[in-house]
Amino acid sequence: MLISICIPAYHSGEKLEHLLNSIQTQTFTNYEIIISDDSRDNSVALLIEEKYQHLPIRYYHNTQALGTPANWNHAVEKTKGDWIKIMHHDDWFRYDYSLQRFADAVNKNPDASFIFSAFRNVYLDKGTTQEFFCSRYEVFLLRLSYLNLFKTFMGNPSCTLISSKCKPYSY
Repeated sequence: MLISICIPAYHSGEKLEHLLNSIQTQTFTNYEIIISDDSRDNSVALLIEEKYQHLPIRYYHNTQALGTPANWNHAVEKTKGDWIKIMHHDDWFRYDYSLQRFADAVNKNPDASFIFSAFRNVYLDKGTTQEFFCSRYEVFLLRLSYLNLFKTFMGNPSCTLISSKCKPYSY
């Protein structure tokens, strides 16, 4: 199973570096990285060239900024993987086994087309964090019907994994 990690970037610098560092330490290594860059300059390209040539990155610089949804979709269109993981440039994997957990969830649920996880918001300016996860009751509801997904609290796209079978649809 190949997981495509899509990163819509825009003048990301230090935050993108934190994300790429968290990707390179993952124990699950069958992934590709697609970066769709809306930056006006070449700072993202230089960062990749200087520090991350060893990673399986395909980089696309958009001559005209596409904007948030279109930049996501541009990255998704370039994927080759069985599963798609959108990672915002200011998010990162908390543990070195985070991607492996997603892969394990796929293997345990081969008919799934959408997987999501708990997440932690880190407020760097305040020095605080906040955990978000489904309660046991919400997990129970999800097992009854996928329609109950709309009653739970999911985080941003960085907390999800989407089957490439869903690829024809825009995100």
